[in-house]
Amino acid sequence: EYPSYLDILDLMTTTAGVIVTEVLRRVRDEAGAGHSRSFTLDIISHAQRIINRFTGSVTTTGTLTLQPKKLIYDLTGTFTDALVVTEASYRGEELIKTNFQFLTNVDITWPRTIKGEPEVFAQIGLDLLLIYPVPVDPAVVTLTYIRDIGLIPGEDQDMSLPDHAIQLVSDLATAVLLIRQRDFAPAVQLIQEFEKDLESYRDE
Repeated sequence: EYPSYLDILDLMTTTAGVIVTEVLRRVRDEAGAGHSRSFTLDIISHAQRIINRFTGSVTTTGTLTLQPKKLIYDLTGTFTDALVVTEASYRGEELIKTNFQFLTNVDITWPRTIKGEPEVFAQIGLDLLLIYPVPVDPAVVTLTYIRDIGLIPGEDQDMSLPDHAIQLVSDLATAVLLIRQRDFAPAVQLIQEFEKDLESYRDE
């Protein structure tokens, strides 16, 4: 039976190489005959980015200057590592996170509404950010966003996520390798457990 969890005592200082070894052990390929260590590291690297995208484990903040009569901003042009904006604030007051449908229900003329202060924000896809109402004068909002942690450059690099999230990375990477080696039954079982663990993590 394939192990379900990491057998690591101190995950906060775990390097990527430790996770590579662990994942290869879980798929019974310790020697890396079927999956090279570099390939496994690449899978782990992508898995870590995916898990961070869903859990929001790694975030950062930045300021965005709003321009009069401008409604939509190039998010990734300003913050190249931004994935998802989770919070926005103006003068210490949080803006409401919303969507197009909400704005239409509130005010069908919302694209042309100009007021003194921003009240809500909505992310459009990955690249665009909408701030409403359009300010009369330049204003500065503070954004908190999930940050793209990028690829892991080498096995000596520390993992970027906290303990339980690293377990999710290991599970996802293991499932990918199991599918690659056509071990479908344990892969399906692991994916089912992974989905439950991911939901539990979100609820914490």
